[in-house]
Amino acid sequence: MSKLYVVGIGPGGYEQMTIRAAKVLEECDIIVGYTVYVDLVAEHFAGKEMLTTPMRQEEKRCRMAFDEVMKGKDTAMICSGDAGVYGMSGLIYEISQDYPGVDIEIVSGVTAALSGGAVLGAPLMHDFAVISLSDLMTPWELIQKRLAAAASADMAICLYNPSSKKVKPYSFRTCFIDPFQGTVMASFASNDLKVKKAAIYIDNTSDYAKGLAQFFKENFIKNGGEVVIEEAYLQKDTDFKATLTKIKAANPDFIYIPGYYQEVGLIVKQAREMGINVPMAGGDGWDSAKLPEIAGKAALDNTFFSSLYSPDDTSDLNKNFVAEYKKAYNTNPDVFAALAYDSTLLVAEAIEKAGSADPAKIAEAMAKISGFKGVSGEVTFNEEHNPIKSAVIIEHKNGAQTFKTKVNP
Repeated sequence: MSKLYVVGIGPGGYEQMTIRAAKVLEECDIIVGYTVYVDLVAEHFAGKEMLTTPMRQEEKRCRMAFDEVMKGKDTAMICSGDAGVYGMSGLIYEISQDYPGVDIEIVSGVTAALSGGAVLGAPLMHDFAVISLSDLMTPWELIQKRLAAAASADMAICLYNPSSKKVKPYSFRTCFIDPFQGTVMASFASNDLKVKKAAIYIDNTSDYAKGLAQFFKENFIKNGGEVVIEEAYLQKDTDFKATLTKIKAANPDFIYIPGYYQEVGLIVKQAREMGINVPMAGGDGWDSAKLPEIAGKAALDNTFFSSLYSPDDTSDLNKNFVAEYKKAYNTNPDVFAALAYDSTLLVAEAIEKAGSADPAKIAEAMAKISGFKGVSGEVTFNEEHNPIKSAVIIEHKNGAQTFKTKVNP
């Protein structure tokens, strides 16, 4: 039977990987890992099949690795730093009970605690503790006890994973989270383009692409559409003709490609050369002046992407904002200007509704805001303090970006 390696790839750079780790990755058939970690090593192991999952799908990732070994392929599960320090070693051994007989080898790496100390000029010269501040799985009260115990023992303390995904009472977004773009494009495809059969073509190394694709699929089907084929490519691929041939054979009337402009440009160009003339669309990863250079202006006709803001939005509110902005700065506002403007007005409205300058009361009032009309869209905050808001659809015409419409969630 083939072998499963759990490999610590070190603190990030290829040159900081151990010789043993690099050799194992070179010899393995499959590399499995969290998308960010796979991106760190992909260019150094070209031609390898790489499988990824996003954050919080660690068990799925481990089982993917075991499944590949059971197919007779030597497989490497990669982790940042050392595989045994907040890595995947423990979970791999736990799940191995379901895969008896699989040979497992742990390949150590340089943990970030040690490399970080070296970078900071603060080497860990005596007893130290590595403590995670993440309270997603561990009660904060227990974390506090660990910190107090380490501090009282005069130990050096390395803090790991300080950010928590829990809702922060004083933090609010004015820009929607990435996957929401998939929901918006599903509505546009169904209601504006009137398409019924969609193909989805994603970058399999990108959490961004996977998130948008998932939301698009769920909502397109909910709207009565059918996803007739799903295919994937890898970042930095350049030849997409074989997969596009499969997509063409499935006869979709719309193709959703939630990737970045570098690959999207080549995909659109090759698709048009093959006679695939249906509408294509994606997310704001398409937003680049280089896209027409890669795809060709003509090829981009009948393509669309979702975005946070367009200065060409025809609402009276936006027209006034653009006019005042151009008067002050002699240029059109970009998305950051629009979001900054809306953020300021949202805070002002929350202060007014709270009737107080007390931060807690302002945050409470902010969380209750509903239907706020901003230049970047109408905002209502959900329970996670993310905005439920409209998005704009940009259409390419002769290589130029033009405002198409605004889509409400």
